[in-house]
Amino acid sequence: SPPSCAASATALTAASSPSLVDVEALLASPAVATPLGWEHVSMPRLVMINLAHWRSLRRLNLDGANAPKLDALLVNGCEQLTFISSRLPSLALLNASSCARLHTVRLLESPRLETLKLASCKALDTLVASESAQLATLTLFGCRALGGGTLEGLLRVCGGALRSLDLN
Repeated sequence: SPPSCAASATALTAASSPSLVDVEALLASPAVATPLGWEHVSMPRLVMINLAHWRSLRRLNLDGANAPKLDALLVNGCEQLTFISSRLPSLALLNASSCARLHTVRLLESPRLETLKLASCKALDTLVASESAQLATLTLFGCRALGGGTLEGLLRVCGGALRSLDLN
């Protein structure tokens, strides 16, 4: 019989670097191949997910309860990605640059977010990072669909910590 979800995730984490999981292997494993999906996989030591240039990624929903130490999420260059929603209290870096179809980014409960890179996300019209008062680097060049009100609201939250703002 296949191993439990938690056992599979632990084995994959232990076999790879403690900071990087082979996502292709994880997705092919019984832990994620089940209809239950990621929400039932415990990854307590995971600190980074790199899905950059993954062609089939369309939507991404992540919850910090399953990956409490996750501090970096790299999804840059994911051509089909349209939606990101997360509750990741440890998240410090999100790079979703060059995701031309990405229209929504909701970073809920991300008080440690320091770097947000969304360059060349041409369709981006919704950006929520209301608890990200530590945001120091914000890259939004090429995000022509993003309204001024959205940017103004974000700057109210992170303005005191912001050191680099790239709107081009």
